[in-house]
Amino acid sequence: MDVFGDKVASEIAEEDRTEYENFLKIQEEFKSVSDAKKAEIANLEKTAERILQIEENFKAVKELVGKEDFTEEDLKALKTEDPKEAVQIADLIGLLSNGATEKGLLEYKARLLEYKESQEATKSYDLEFNERQSLGDDLYDITDTSYGNNNVIGSKDLESHGTHVAGIVAASRNNNKGVDGVANHVKIMAVRVVPDGDEHDKDVALGIRYAVDNGAKIINTSFGKKYSPNKEWVFEAIQYAAQKDVLIVNAAGNDGKNIDIEKTYPNDSKDLVNEISDNVLTLGAMSMYYDERLPASFSNYGKVNVDVFAPGVGIYSTIPNDDYASYNGTSMAAPSAAGIAALVRSYYPQLSASQVKHILMNSGIKIDFDVIQPGSQSDENPTGDKIPFAEMSVSGRVVNAYNALRMADQIVNGKK
Repeated sequence: MDVFGDKVASEIAEEDRTEYENFLKIQEEFKSVSDAKKAEIANLEKTAERILQIEENFKAVKELVGKEDFTEEDLKALKTEDPKEAVQIADLIGLLSNGATEKGLLEYKARLLEYKESQEATKSYDLEFNERQSLGDDLYDITDTSYGNNNVIGSKDLESHGTHVAGIVAASRNNNKGVDGVANHVKIMAVRVVPDGDEHDKDVALGIRYAVDNGAKIINTSFGKKYSPNKEWVFEAIQYAAQKDVLIVNAAGNDGKNIDIEKTYPNDSKDLVNEISDNVLTLGAMSMYYDERLPASFSNYGKVNVDVFAPGVGIYSTIPNDDYASYNGTSMAAPSAAGIAALVRSYYPQLSASQVKHILMNSGIKIDFDVIQPGSQSDENPTGDKIPFAEMSVSGRVVNAYNALRMADQIVNGKK
């Protein structure tokens, strides 16, 4: 944005025209999403104001009725000459007749405010946000690494994504609590590279290198974005991980797009055709159905750039404050596969990252029927378009832990 500013097309040099067109596209998409987010927050505020008025109505009418709990019939029996009281009574009669309760409204208000706070807390759409000022870091200098801290927790009340992902891989399997992780006896290294929704290529690249240098054998990258201004740093970090025999398990994204056509980052291909290395396993998300609804409706896909699918809908796992919840996303599919990769590498450490990647791809369950293409359903096309599941990924498969371990054993020990 600093490069092009308010320039018009006639002011752009020929060699910069492609980059300028990309800039205009990004600018337009950003404005559309930003405006939608502002409108959403405004609607949330209006709803919160409405619930506040209902709370006041309940308080006033309780005094009129003379008891805490009242029914629709109690309200209809009330007589008042006060116009304000009459409006309050009529409002509550309408709510109760539709099945609403004071308790239900208060619970909804709490969820609404929590969601509103989380949306306002994110810096994803704030172009003026610069958290680097307090860190003394140069965002565009990859050699400037003396920044950050060891606080990987953030806000326990607002942030749960990383905890949920970690639990899918490694939640304790022998304590009869909550959920069993995929893998036994694995260590989680928490590397927080996307604070407050502000995902920078520098942080991603240095985070990958940090994990590699500190002994990670599998890196789960359950995050993503559409644009990557310093993508070369991330490509170099991926290649560095490959040199150190580290497998990267990557979420394909949740836009319902064909990422053979539309780029998403991080990825392992500069041209969407050729891989820069053979240590990245990219995951699409499957649903809970074994029929045409098998791919999650939100999942990205691609015959070339998505390798395999894994469960990613209604995944129950750990969240902060000693709690559990079900989440959806390719962010959940990636750790499902990363856990299987951890199983394979723990039992068969002699296998390389590339071998483990292809074991997970080739040992999965082959899906031989047509499915609803993610992103194809609409009001005009409610049933969506059907395509062979084989066209959704390189392998046309869904990961399977048992088969992966069997294939690994065959490779290492020659058993059948």
